[in-house]
Order: sequence, then structure tokens, then C-alpha cells
Amino acid sequence: MLDDGGHVVGIVSEADLLHKMEFTGLEPYAGLLERRRIARAKSGADTARDLTTSPAIVVGPVESLTTVAKLMDAERIKRVPVVDGHRRLVGIISRRDLLRVYLRDDESIQTEIVQEAGS
Repeated sequence: MLDDGGHVVGIVSEADLLHKMEFTGLEPYAGLLERRRIARAKSGADTARDLTTSPAIVVGPVESLTTVAKLMDAERIKRVPVVDGHRRLVGIISRRDLLRVYLRDDESIQTEIVQEAGS
């Protein structure tokens, strides 16, 4: 979610949407942990603003992919917004983006190596 200045202030994740679905129409349990309280609160959300996780976990455009992958693993998130120095959104990195380099066939990898070696 962006504010009026285009700054990232939050993100609606798959987990946020699952929280909404989890409690739809269910009676509350007494004594649930804090995580369950948050999930229940999100279950009543009608707008992205109500459902969003804030503050958003973000990275800068020059962050190494290794650092991004470790962050995504540690935070258990599937995508992370990329922001400029003013926290304005410039892109999103997903787990698929990080894995794409490994999805090439051997011939394309060999071609790239030969081209790089010839440079």
C-alpha cells in the first residue's frame, strides 16, 4: 500500500488474506495467543488499509540478492517491495525472481559464460 506521496507504508500478503478467511463466521476462542488476536482483527477487514501488514519490510535497489533471499527466509515472506531512498516503490522481488537464474537450460548458461569470457 502506498501513501499519497507514493511511499510504501504496508503490504497485503497471502497470510493476511488467509487470516481474513480463517475467522470468517467462526466464534472466538478464549485465551488465544497474540498472533491469533491479530489474525482475528484482520478477519474483519474490508479494505486493504485494514488488512495490510505495516510497516512493510522493504529493500533498496542495490541490495544484494543474497541479502534479499536471507531476509525473505527469515521473515517468512514471499515477496518484498524495492524502494528508493525516499521509500517510493520502484519494484517488487518475489521468490520466483530469485530462483529464475536457476531455471535456465544448460545451453543458455554456456552461451552466457562464453560471451562473458570473450568480453
